Amino acid sequence: MLLLRFPMEAWGVVLALGSAALVALMARVGVLDHPGPRSSHSRPVPKGGGVGIVAASLVGFAALGGPVLPRTVMALGGLVVAGLGFWDDRRDFSAGMKLLVQYVAAMVPVMAGMIPDLTHDYALDAAIVVAWVLLVTNAVNFMDGLNGLSAGTAAIAAVGAGMSGLWGLVDGFVAGIVGFLPWNFPRARIFMGDVGSQFCGYVVALLAVLGVNGPHPLLVPFALAGLLFDVIFTLIRRFWAGEPITKAHRGHLYQFANRTGMPAAAVTSVHWGFAAWGVWLGWLPWHIWEVAAVVVPQLVWTAMVVARTRSRPAGSW
Repeated sequence: MLLLRFPMEAWGVVLALGSAALVALMARVGVLDHPGPRSSHSRPVPKGGGVGIVAASLVGFAALGGPVLPRTVMALGGLVVAGLGFWDDRRDFSAGMKLLVQYVAAMVPVMAGMIPDLTHDYALDAAIVVAWVLLVTNAVNFMDGLNGLSAGTAAIAAVGAGMSGLWGLVDGFVAGIVGFLPWNFPRARIFMGDVGSQFCGYVVALLAVLGVNGPHPLLVPFALAGLLFDVIFTLIRRFWAGEPITKAHRGHLYQFANRTGMPAAAVTSVHWGFAAWGVWLGWLPWHIWEVAAVVVPQLVWTAMVVARTRSRPAGSW
């Protein structure tokens, strides 16, 4: 193909610029995100900027190399969750409807046979993949409430996957996020919306699945540790407190950190640091101590946020 005759770096720039152009268009015509119970913003902001990320990624999957099966699975499943997110940005679907569509997308790699051998039981391995894809897709979506946090973390995780040998699968995806971020960080002129956050979550979830049989099997999960810890901690805390876990809220650790006066850019930078730290740990030869090295910073961050909520007005948990 003519496209493949050009240096990959040049097409990365082209895709980033194309993503930025689509983000600019959505900033003009996108649906406004009005502040609500889960919001960290106080004024209406356009959403739907994730369209640029999706478009750049799809071009990358189609033209920038990598194994055909993973590219096809990411494109098909990604379109399913992106389509769900696009319409959900315009009309709110029920949690059950969202989960059903996400389940269909999570079944795409299963139907394609893209299942790593984790337990020597194919049915169990398939169930683990589906559960993982659902967890990560929703975690990235839930954590997309502060400028650049989810998008930047997803980009760092994808770069780590590329370093592990998956560059052909992540070039367009990373370029799309690079084109989006200047519109969203440090000041948000547009949000990704569900179209972007669910797509990003789905892609990085599958990158982790693909990486299991590679030289650095835990690199992507380690890079996502900050997002996953916050979501799991918050779900457990809300369940323990008897609060409805499917209801929109502002009870994540990152939201409380921001509500106690920590600048949004600082909170986002902390999470980018978690992701970079996870990539570095995942790159090292595997040792059990690396799990502690991933978890301990999350515990320190949690203790710091809890301490700040006790000394500064931030509302109830």
